[in-house]
This record gives sequence, C-alpha cells and structure tokens, in this order.
Amino acid sequence: KNRADRAVTDLLWSDPTQGDGEKGVKENTSRGLSVVFGPDVVQRFCKRNDIDLIVRAHQVVEDGYEYFANGHLITIFSATNYCGRGRNNGAIIEIDSDLQVTPKYIEPTIENANIREAGMWAGSDAPPTSPPTIPTGDNNNNNTAAIAAARGTMADKYFEFGVDPPRGGGGG
Repeated sequence: KNRADRAVTDLLWSDPTQGDGEKGVKENTSRGLSVVFGPDVVQRFCKRNDIDLIVRAHQVVEDGYEYFANGHLITIFSATNYCGRGRNNGAIIEIDSDLQVTPKYIEPTIENANIREAGMWAGSDAPPTSPPTIPTGDNNNNNTAAIAAARGTMADKYFEFGVDPPRGGGGG
C-alpha cells in the first residue's frame, strides 16, 4: 500500500489500546489490519492540533460509548445488541452550542435482540467483519470524495502523531 492508502486504512480501522496503561502504536492483532494507539498518542495529537476531543466510531463498546485517554477520545457505537450477540447498548452524542458533548445510551429492545435469529446473517455464524475495499479509481461510489480528500490531507498529516506506523501485517 502507498502512504495515502495506509493513512485511510488507519483512519478507518485503528482502535485505542485496551487500557490507558498501554503506550505508543502497535499492530492491531484483533482486527488483523491497521494499528492500536495508546493514550499518549491521543493526548499528543490533541495538543499538536489544538483540540480537546476526538470522536470515533466503528468499534463495539458495551455501554454504547466509552471514554479513553483521560477523556480526550470517545468511541460511539450506535448499534444495540450488535448482530444479535452482544446485548450491548448503543449510543449517540449530543453536542450543544458551547460544544459540550453529552453521550446518551440506547438500550437494546426485544425486537432487535432477535435479529440474528430472524436471519440477518443467514447461513453464517458471524457477520462480515473485514473492511470494505477502498476504491482507487474514479467511480460513483459515495466514498470516493471522502477518500480523495483523505488522500490529499490525511497523508500529509499522518505522521503528526509523532510515531511511525508498524510495517507489515496489519499496518501496511
């Protein structure tokens, strides 16, 4: 992968470490691609870019939301009872006019507790978990503009974390 493709993959598929005790950037062995990053990386990124909070998604968290790095990162996951297996809450965030962030959780219901049994993933014990293919050419995919923008900006900012990504395996 080239640097821009690696940046987009890491932007979409990287995760925080399991706890605030793990530092740095390491290969993301649970996803099989991209990286995990420690609270030191989040705090350094926030300071360098003069921001207080990173809001991210695309990772199941039991309560629907989870803070990391002394509150500088929040993971939001809106799908309750993910794939009929987790019995997890979902969450949304509300951002007021003063930019105060308030997470609000969504409890699973009886109806969505039976999604898997209703055949959502018919013929499979698990949902698809691999990342989508990132389009590389001009097409009508809705992601093309976002990916093009990321290629133009994220590739330049990628190393602002102050660490090099791991090579090989999941890091690209």
